[in-house]
Amino acid sequence: MHGLLSHYRFALKCLPSQLFEAVYVQGNAPLGTLTMKDGSLLTLCLRPPIDKGCEGELCIQLNDADDQPLYRIVFTVIDGGQALVIGCLQGPGGEQSKERVRALTRHMHGMRPKQLMLSLVYAFAGQFRIRRILAVSNAVHPLRHRRRRFDADYDSFWLEQKGHVRKDGLFALPVAPARKTEADVPSHHRSAFRKREALRVESERLLTDALGTMPPRSFIAPVEERALRRSFYNVHPEASWTS
Repeated sequence: MHGLLSHYRFALKCLPSQLFEAVYVQGNAPLGTLTMKDGSLLTLCLRPPIDKGCEGELCIQLNDADDQPLYRIVFTVIDGGQALVIGCLQGPGGEQSKERVRALTRHMHGMRPKQLMLSLVYAFAGQFRIRRILAVSNAVHPLRHRRRRFDADYDSFWLEQKGHVRKDGLFALPVAPARKTEADVPSHHRSAFRKREALRVESERLLTDALGTMPPRSFIAPVEERALRRSFYNVHPEASWTS
């Protein structure tokens, strides 16, 4: 419960008021569209946590042209805005999921969708000077023991990102993502690399433009308690309040 309250205090203090209302009252904040290699359009948005979900309190979602979710990454800001924990990184489901991911990767000039989603979390953290990025492991994921089958393999992706597992079962990720430069890429792949980077930069711009500029922490006004309660109960009506 302490982590939930920490997140909503952060959100009320730091998110622009219109963005906060769009996410936590209206349930969806569109950020803009991205043009794929084949000319199709994808939409980025911010959403509240999945109904009755337990994986985080803010969702960055990538939707297809029909506004159906393709990828989502869900996280919670904790420790008074000093850290965030990623609790979900989910792609399409169903029998055709692998083919859909392969097709999406092709349309994104070879960029893996989950890499883009993680880049957006880093962009969020950078906007608010959050220096500690944590991520849930397979062993401590809250849904692992509720399902007979748990397909997600978080550990391998976090290890690939140079993360290391802590004693509490969470992965600590690097402060900044490791990124190649054009010089690291063979010359015959550089055109695709530039297009991937342009897509990533545009995605991050859509997010950071919506987040606005964070005021210095010393100038953030105290959160009004009644507003905090209203926003908290709107998302978690079943919870009990403990300040």
